[in-house]
Amino acid sequence: MSLRGDILRLNQILLNLLNNAVKFTHTGGVTLRIRQEKASAANDPARVLAFAVEDTGIGIVPEQLSCIFQSFTQADSTITRRFGGTGLGLAIARQLVECMGGRLEVESEPGRGSTFSFTLRLMPQAGDESRPRPVKKVEKTECADMSGAAEAGEAGEWRAVPYRKGPLPVDALKGLRVLVVEDNEINQEIACALLEEHGLIVDRADDGRQALKKAETKQYHCIFMDIQMPVMDGLQATTHLRGMGRKPDMAWLADVPIIAMTANAMSEDRQRCLEAGMSEHIGKPLDPVRLKELLEQWMCERAGCDESY
Repeated sequence: MSLRGDILRLNQILLNLLNNAVKFTHTGGVTLRIRQEKASAANDPARVLAFAVEDTGIGIVPEQLSCIFQSFTQADSTITRRFGGTGLGLAIARQLVECMGGRLEVESEPGRGSTFSFTLRLMPQAGDESRPRPVKKVEKTECADMSGAAEAGEAGEWRAVPYRKGPLPVDALKGLRVLVVEDNEINQEIACALLEEHGLIVDRADDGRQALKKAETKQYHCIFMDIQMPVMDGLQATTHLRGMGRKPDMAWLADVPIIAMTANAMSEDRQRCLEAGMSEHIGKPLDPVRLKELLEQWMCERAGCDESY
């Protein structure tokens, strides 16, 4: 039976929980459990699915459990230095679960692991609706309309301007090089795989500082930049990259498209991206359709597309 739900956001929740579980588990293992529970009423057509991510990792002490879902908070300040990240993923995961009508809970014991669990009430598909429904793209309503927003900057400022938008011919991007800057290993793998499907050569960086070093040695046709990262975040890295673009031998950095990758889709986040010098925005988890749109919008001319595109 097919169930109706927001598959992109569910993927994001599970990816965040699984990535944390793997990151904090050195011995033992990580288990994802999904089971169907009974609905509250016999005539209720909904299906209640219970999700649980269990690990045998470092665990969390009881007095720190109350703040584990707060933005930019981790159970121990030393964890950020040891493992990277800010804890923002858990805060967003809980918000997404609550938006879908559930609640994210955690049970943990120091040294013996943690279990993050939530339930979702999903409706079965009916008739012609057996195919997945299009998912609402939050990033398009709040942050995606950034193309050309910095076009009218003063002299000396960056000018990331979109190229001709249109369908890309088959293999149009083959051989072009892009950089993915992402500290989450799972998100990094997914982004690289999606981009490589278009024939792109993909380099990786785990944080903003690594991105700066990569840009000093190679020229890229596009940069996909996570926002929240250890060592140097995406906004700081973008500001530095645009500054490097003022040097004659690094002029390509002045207008190379830098696409923000973030789960945040509020208007203030859009403004921060623009002020830092970013060109566009795509939400996480990455939507393959939206990603293709961005490639068509920002890389068509760089791919040598004909004027008709």
